[in-house]
Amino acid sequence: MNIVLVDDEQIIKSGLRKEVDWESAGCRIAGEAADGREALELIRREKPDAVISDIRMPFMDGLTLMEKAREEQPDLYFLFISGHDEFRYVQKALKLGASDYILKPIDPVYLEEKLRSLVEESGMRDRRDAAVEASRRENIRRFLQDVVFGERRDESRLRADARALDSALTESCYRMLSFQVDDYYSYGGGEDESGREMILSSFKELVRFFPAGNRYLLTESPREFDLCLFAGDGETLNALVQAGLDRIEEETAGLSYTVSIGVGDAVLHLERLTRSYQEARKALELRYIKGKSRIFSYEEYSIFSGQIRAKMELGSMESLMKAVSEGNSGAVPDLLKALEKNALVMGDPRSALHWLASGIMLELNRIMEERELSIEEVLDDPFKEWTLLGQQPTAALFMEKLEKQLLSITAYIHMRRDYHSSQILDQAMSYIKEKFASGSLSLEEAAAVACMSPCYFAVIFKQETGRTFNRFLTDLRINKAKDLILYTDLKSYEIGPKVGYDNPSYFSTVFKKNTGMSPSEYRKSFE
Repeated sequence: MNIVLVDDEQIIKSGLRKEVDWESAGCRIAGEAADGREALELIRREKPDAVISDIRMPFMDGLTLMEKAREEQPDLYFLFISGHDEFRYVQKALKLGASDYILKPIDPVYLEEKLRSLVEESGMRDRRDAAVEASRRENIRRFLQDVVFGERRDESRLRADARALDSALTESCYRMLSFQVDDYYSYGGGEDESGREMILSSFKELVRFFPAGNRYLLTESPREFDLCLFAGDGETLNALVQAGLDRIEEETAGLSYTVSIGVGDAVLHLERLTRSYQEARKALELRYIKGKSRIFSYEEYSIFSGQIRAKMELGSMESLMKAVSEGNSGAVPDLLKALEKNALVMGDPRSALHWLASGIMLELNRIMEERELSIEEVLDDPFKEWTLLGQQPTAALFMEKLEKQLLSITAYIHMRRDYHSSQILDQAMSYIKEKFASGSLSLEEAAAVACMSPCYFAVIFKQETGRTFNRFLTDLRINKAKDLILYTDLKSYEIGPKVGYDNPSYFSTVFKKNTGMSPSEYRKSFE
């Protein structure tokens, strides 16, 4: 703990400095002052953990000093030094919240014991505050995660839920960023554990370039993660986003792998956060056309996709992409020929084929992303393949190569489609039912068991169960709590931790929200 000494008698301060073993007590002297007015400026400058102060001093007494200092630093500890004839001041000091008082002459050993007690109390307070803050941030993170990936809520309910967690949530600007490792599968990311660990060791650390108080990591996997950034106004948000991205560009230059980042537009309301996420994911699609190891904005994506629509008629594209997404290889060649015919009758066939390939690449990536597949699993280097298309000397060779790529992807989707998602979920569901009492059980943890990314797991889970992960977990916990209430003598504060709620007050709140009754009312209703 950092300590400030305040006394108008220099001999007192010198004696304390020399006679007390500050280091063994877990303290250090951060500064000294001769009166309350000087001490207040010192406290504002040094932000100490505790103040040891005389009560009666010139200009400003110790009691006034404590009142003013605690207006700015409420958790500041105060130990007062007093003489026997000042006991009436001591009583007032204790009523105002002073930690203790020490009578003159001061016993150094006694003071050391007092300081050790303060250090221990401070540590417990810090740990408690840290735990409360960590719990608060985790609840907000899950809320934001649910906003992006969970059930839709109307605007009034969304804002009410946000205000219940933190009123600042409804007054902030937000922006979603999606990070992906380029050429992930060439690093052994699929099966090679050492390759995965090599990437994880530094990839996830990229979040540190954004202020901890302005970020929430919503999803993460060895290959990608999605980051939600927020600030009180758009100008501040854009500045911290840009500063973080600039640092990332500098720091990733020496890595053994490259990273691409998609940046969604800033949004002013929580209900538009999903849109910013979708924009970030779309922006990332440009890396297969414009190159890897880059930062792509949604504005850049919008301009490029607009150019595709302007350059050629893509009406037949929908049928082709439907065949690919359904794994229908037989229909692909004829549908591709129809698109080729449209392109070749335009004024600049080479340019038309370029835009055709660009549009197909964007659509292919979207289809693969929807199925939580990667185009890199089929095409070793999608950007290189797209570049090679543009280098083909004739339209026939261009279309031949494009058809080969499309058939490879179509066959791959057909193969993966046969492996039904419910089979993948079985193991995760068993894990959830086994670990539901753990307060830290998260969507990411369950997704890892299913070998899926959190984003894809959330979609599949909702499709298979009809409920979001958070809704399913809450229902599971509440139903178990009902059994414990009805068939055991456990108290409410004992039941909460057994169903995943360590905070008894929070457990009662969740229980009442879901049943319309408090735990005690629920028990009485069956008596």
